[in-house]
Amino acid sequence: MRFSNTLAVTIFVGILPLTTGAGMAGASEPADKGKGPQAVLRFRGGPSFEHNNQNTGPAWLGGASAGVLIAGQATVMLGIDRISLDHSRAATPLTLQIELSKPFQRTITPSFVGGLGAYIVEIVHTTNDLDFLLGGPPGPRQTEAMLGWYLGAGLSFRISSSTMFDLGLRHQQATGHYDYLSLDTIDTGFTFRL
Repeated sequence: MRFSNTLAVTIFVGILPLTTGAGMAGASEPADKGKGPQAVLRFRGGPSFEHNNQNTGPAWLGGASAGVLIAGQATVMLGIDRISLDHSRAATPLTLQIELSKPFQRTITPSFVGGLGAYIVEIVHTTNDLDFLLGGPPGPRQTEAMLGWYLGAGLSFRISSSTMFDLGLRHQQATGHYDYLSLDTIDTGFTFRL
């Protein structure tokens, strides 16, 4: 495991108990005192730029996550994305993320996010990015599971009391036995209060 992954895991594991403890401390108060949603669902998509692949233009990302508000300013979410890296590779990150923000409380809300999880990288033979986002053609595939993390920031714009438009930037890295992944993604999408 590379030093950067070890550092990311250490920071993430250190922050998780702090946010969970803050959520438990306020458990005796009413669940929603106008301080944000109890649960959210987010859909996102956008371009992705891989650092160690100079032969292609931007790749594409599509994904979703669901989470719960655990403290006044933190949300824990589980997410899955599908990233088309080039015409023969795709990554599917399955991550747990912590987002520091106050969703739905202001017209414009900044957020900071960190995530950790498994990045499943597939190598297939296909002809275009759309095939890859949809799973590619049938046939043999080579897969590798990698430990990955990301850090990012963004802005959310409240559209209604239960909908926000999101714009964010994430830097992602993953390391496996045979491969290394480093990329930046520009996410756009919508968050819904459940």
